[in-house]
Amino acid sequence: MRIHKQLFLTVSFLFFVFFTITDDSFAQSPSKPLIPVPVYRLLDSHGYHFYTADQAEKNNAVSNLGFRYEGILGYVFSDRVMGTIPLYRFNGALGTYDDKFTAQSSVYYLTTDPNDELVTGDGRIHTANDGTTMMQDKLKPEGILGYISSEEIDGTTPIFNLSQHKADDFEYDDQKIHPAVFDQLLTNDEDEKSEAQKIYGYSDEGILGYIWNTPETR
Repeated sequence: MRIHKQLFLTVSFLFFVFFTITDDSFAQSPSKPLIPVPVYRLLDSHGYHFYTADQAEKNNAVSNLGFRYEGILGYVFSDRVMGTIPLYRFNGALGTYDDKFTAQSSVYYLTTDPNDELVTGDGRIHTANDGTTMMQDKLKPEGILGYISSEEIDGTTPIFNLSQHKADDFEYDDQKIHPAVFDQLLTNDEDEKSEAQKIYGYSDEGILGYIWNTPETR
């Protein structure tokens, strides 16, 4: 009788453990795999590029802020996954300076280094050929745009990082721009990179990271 009682207790305990573990495993089951989202590239009437992974923000920029949509740069993760690094977005006002600062536009800057010298430095003042004094305010953080790969893997392509520091009039895509103090051009197209350097005077700042070509990562 004692043996039967001990056996019953042992079996009951094992059933308890089994169902407890099973319930916990269901409660902690992984969610659906993360899927990369597109990064939209836009250009304003002053010749400054703008990047966002938010479709509503992109639509508002085109509909209400005078931006022109240029296409999808690539795809990034909204949350961090193994092998990725954050891509930070910063913003600085750009405008005239004549005793006081009058904002006219915005400069957006993406970097994987929150201690980048352009981020930590003070605002810069430039004088155009006509004597107009232009000032770029100190860049301010706007958060993480998304997560990109830290190295080139299957399905990714390099993000070529180019910058333009220029206070003269120039043309970009048949538009007369005055003046372009700072613009960051990100592209995964080597032909566009070469053209930007040779024709529009952009400087090569190296590879920012690696971005997915499509939402399919495998």
